[in-house]
Amino acid sequence: MATQSLMKRGVRLGPRRWARGFTILEPLVLIVLLGIAAAGSAALLISANRSGNLTRDFTNQDTQIDANLDLVRGAVAGFTCCSGTCTTTAPTGVSATTPCVTTDRSDDRFYFPQLSTGATITVNGVNVVGQPAAVEEWCKPANNTFFMTPVKNAADAVAASAGSTRTSAILADKVLQVTFTSTATGQVTRVENVVPPMAYFCP
Repeated sequence: MATQSLMKRGVRLGPRRWARGFTILEPLVLIVLLGIAAAGSAALLISANRSGNLTRDFTNQDTQIDANLDLVRGAVAGFTCCSGTCTTTAPTGVSATTPCVTTDRSDDRFYFPQLSTGATITVNGVNVVGQPAAVEEWCKPANNTFFMTPVKNAADAVAASAGSTRTSAILADKVLQVTFTSTATGQVTRVENVVPPMAYFCP
């Protein structure tokens, strides 16, 4: 009766749909798709975790390198030739009558000998008269290695930071290049140039 009523109103009825159950294939496809999705999610989580660990390791290593560079610069900061011998050992027994007249590193007299008029000093095997001549001899580009060797020795004596090896090389213009290499990857992680304060007093 209801159907006849609907037909009179011009409503078309679609084909009758029969209820049916799932076949065994459909759950299997669903399980496979869920497995693929789960595997992809797990791979993303593992990758994100690995990336986080690498970032944390890099940050820790970078912090250790910074601290190690501070130690290297501290060792180099005490470099002086005021006694006539270039060394990073602080001068002792300073007085107005000795070549080393101060322990103040902000004073240029900490770095170069204060010679009385006509006094002679040997610089890299060359006898020179007076402090200006001594400074000029030490600062000559030809004497770069002689000038910088004690600086390199002082830097190399500082223990390297954990997880890195450290090497140094003397460059021109009184520059010590310090290179850090990761012991885990063998890759260079940092290259820094260190200049001893004494070099800034060269003409």
